[in-house]
Amino acid sequence: MTAQRTDTFLFREEQYDVIRVERDRSIPVSIRMYSYDVFSPKEFGLTPKQISTACWRGYYATYSEKNDKLQLVSLTINDETGRYPDINGVHAEITSSRPERFYSNIGIDLAFSGQLRLAKDFIKEMYIHMGYQTAHCFHIIYDLTFEKGVLVGVLDRSQEVEAFRNNHSQSDMLELDTSAKRIIKSFSQGMELD
Repeated sequence: MTAQRTDTFLFREEQYDVIRVERDRSIPVSIRMYSYDVFSPKEFGLTPKQISTACWRGYYATYSEKNDKLQLVSLTINDETGRYPDINGVHAEITSSRPERFYSNIGIDLAFSGQLRLAKDFIKEMYIHMGYQTAHCFHIIYDLTFEKGVLVGVLDRSQEVEAFRNNHSQSDMLELDTSAKRIIKSFSQGMELD
């Protein structure tokens, strides 16, 4: 299995990896997207297909917070039909010989409700070659809470994660990350800190 390509988030003029997504659980399952999706490409007439072993879900995106609103900035996606409709007036660009396409400067507000975990300053010695990297593998961690696309909370979790690292040896943490349970969990993108 391969480490997965994360979405990115432009927050306070810095770029972060989106390592966890937790959608509002009060939304009925029948209308809720996958728990790790901030939005569904199907909203824009796109059906994602795997890009590579590093991107099983078939797309990755960049988001930002502008005037306390969550925005989709860009999207790279491989559509299973090969059709790429405009998104918010933006045409898909061909960026390589690969099948995926790139939409830039989309600037569309998203109505996401839930939490996003942002991470920065990855600790290379903590790299796990599968799923999404966990919070303790980064120095800087923020949890952002959105209600219908509006930013309503920011929580700096960096000290908690540092305390976790200080209370566990590196070999303990690597063992945690390579267990079968951890492998399955690394693909879930749940909001646990470990």
